Amino acid sequence: MDWHFHTFRKYARRDRQQPVLCTNFPLRCFIHSIAVCLRNSLMITSLALDGIPLAAYYLRILSDGLVNNRNLRSLSLARCRIGDTGCYILLESLRYNSNLHTLDLSSCCLTNRSVMYLSLFFKKRKSDLLQNVGKEVTLPRENVRTTMAEGLQVLILDKNFKFSDIGLRQLTYMLKNDIWLKTLCLRYCGITQHGGEIVWKFLQTNTVLTQIDLRNNEVSTDILQNIRKMLKKRKSKRERIMKKGLSCEHVPMQYLISKTAVSQCTLKENKFSNQNVS
Repeated sequence: MDWHFHTFRKYARRDRQQPVLCTNFPLRCFIHSIAVCLRNSLMITSLALDGIPLAAYYLRILSDGLVNNRNLRSLSLARCRIGDTGCYILLESLRYNSNLHTLDLSSCCLTNRSVMYLSLFFKKRKSDLLQNVGKEVTLPRENVRTTMAEGLQVLILDKNFKFSDIGLRQLTYMLKNDIWLKTLCLRYCGITQHGGEIVWKFLQTNTVLTQIDLRNNEVSTDILQNIRKMLKKRKSKRERIMKKGLSCEHVPMQYLISKTAVSQCTLKENKFSNQNVS
């Protein structure tokens, strides 16, 4: 009797440590069902999977649905521990979804290696969106707003402890001329005082970002306060512009898009057309 009782207690503890859903067969069926729904339904605009361990095998199943869903606007894989390999698989499946506005990859065991994949992701999306902007310039003014509303606007990377200053430097370099991202969350990411200085310099060139969260890192209070003041001043300035009636729907395209980005896009198109002529 004692032997059966101890055996039961041992397996009960094991089951509590790993929920039934997280075992191979139920998890595979669950992820497959979600992928089918994403692929077949145009009504799904938000997906949140919290605390489900998604190894590369399961992410490949999920990515089949993500790559075929262009209406998804919000995706959260918080505490799913996808790692750097999973980050690459995920971003590859999202690269053509221009409607995605919010991406939450907090507590996903990402390192500075994932920043390289994020940089490629942002670069590809920026190129595609700027091409759409170039096409929409010839359209009526009310249709021009469409592309400006697209692009990733919120990126949450909290509690990726190995992100570090190296990852932050690479990410800010890529976002220097970005015109879509407005919120960046980097709490508990192993960022030091040097990383805080990187962010301060980054905000001198990027004028679109309105919120960046560096709390719970090794960044001094002085730098955090300076960053907060700068963003607050930027926000109040934007509100004054809105009150004057110069909202995005009335401002000409050249004020919304950096001249550098447009010129680069134009040069690439001219180079491509010249190659075709020759």
